[in-house]
Amino acid sequence: MTTRTEMTRQELYDLVWSLPLHKAAATFPMSHLALKRLCQRHQIPVPPQGHWLKGADRQRQDQISLRNGHLGQQRIWIRRFLRRRAPNHRTLAAQSPPAVEVTGEPGGFQHQCARRTAAVLDGARPNARGAVEAVGDGIAHIRVSPPMLARALAVLDLLLLAADQAAYSVSTTEGSAALVVEGERVPFSILEEIRRRTGKPDGRLTIVLGEMYSGGHRLWTDRPFHLVESRIADVICEAKVHAKAVRARRERRKEAIETRRTEETEHMHRRKRVSLLVERADDLDQAAKLARLAVHLRETDDGSSPVLPDILKWCDAYVAELRENCGAMAVSRDAKEWRIW
Repeated sequence: MTTRTEMTRQELYDLVWSLPLHKAAATFPMSHLALKRLCQRHQIPVPPQGHWLKGADRQRQDQISLRNGHLGQQRIWIRRFLRRRAPNHRTLAAQSPPAVEVTGEPGGFQHQCARRTAAVLDGARPNARGAVEAVGDGIAHIRVSPPMLARALAVLDLLLLAADQAAYSVSTTEGSAALVVEGERVPFSILEEIRRRTGKPDGRLTIVLGEMYSGGHRLWTDRPFHLVESRIADVICEAKVHAKAVRARRERRKEAIETRRTEETEHMHRRKRVSLLVERADDLDQAAKLARLAVHLRETDDGSSPVLPDILKWCDAYVAELRENCGAMAVSRDAKEWRIW
């Protein structure tokens, strides 16, 4: 790779017509778009699209000559077009260690939760993906590779100390450790990214805050020039947003439960009301049928049956009882006893 920062128009013309644009740009280095803009600025033609897919004869036919060839020795300044190369996050992490001193022992951390987590991870064996993981009551959730363990614990200590300074507490009694912000539990994790192809950790730390779909910024991952250690303050500030989202979701869930409970109660009362009224309506229909039967028996009585008077007497009493049970007072009394109105 050349380190030149200037060249002549003729040299640049020869370069772009001897290599594909992206390969020519990689020799500086710069992007192929930046190289194309540089050529356009200095009136240097570039090969058309599909030029390098053609044969040698067609390529020679397509080649465009350099305009103002007498200015071919004019020098072109390339420095401002060069691509700025960001340092690798692993190199940056080695050059800028976190402020917390990491000794590899639980006693090297200031926060009690960090010390407990370090004690659990001390001597832990990597899983099938090559990562060690801490899960348990009062333990911060960490899943990283062994080489990243010391840094992950340092980041955890920084995060917990920053939470203490912001007057947040750390819940260590129920499940994994979580930030308690304005009375709401905001879970967090420190994870190492897993490569999709290999399924192995790739050396980038990620702070995961809150729950899925809880609102607010949720992931902070190592980036060039920006490690997660430099974003601790942003994580602490964003914890309030997640706490409000958790509270709002809990209130919505509570409201939904109360609404469903009210609907179920109303549905149960409706069934009881319908059952009571249908039962009384059936009794009233039965009373009307028996009353019609009694009228018919009296009309057809010729005095030859000694049992018929007793039948009619009992029928009249039963009809009166049914009609009384279907009256307003009786229905109101039963509804009050059933507590359905």
